Amino acid sequence: MTVKVFVLAGNGTNCEVETAHAWRLAGAESVDVVPIWEWAAGRVGLDGYNVLTFPGGFMDGDDLGSARACAHRLRHTVPRAGGPTMLEEVVGFVRRGGLVLASATGSSCW
Repeated sequence: MTVKVFVLAGNGTNCEVETAHAWRLAGAESVDVVPIWEWAAGRVGLDGYNVLTFPGGFMDGDDLGSARACAHRLRHTVPRAGGPTMLEEVVGFVRRGGLVLASATGSSCW
C-alpha cells in the first residue's frame, strides 16, 4: 500500500516541516505540506491521500476567536463550486478509511 500524507499548514501552525520529515522517516512514499489557503481555494483536496495531519501551533494565531474563525472556515468554505465544504471533505475522507492525526499541543482549531 502506498502511503500519501497531507500535512496542513496555515497562519500560526508550526512544526509542519518536522511533521512531514517524520512521516518520510516512517516510510511514507509521498508527503505534501499544504497551506490551508490552497485547500480552501480548491487547488488541492484530500483525494488520493491516506493520511491527513494537523500539526501543532495555533491556526489563525493565538488570539481570542482564532479557533472560532478556523472552525467557521472548515464548516462553511466550499473549495470547489457545488462540492462539499472542507469539513464535509474531512468526514468523507474518514469514511473512506483515511487516517487523521492531530497534535494535542495547542492546535486551536482541531
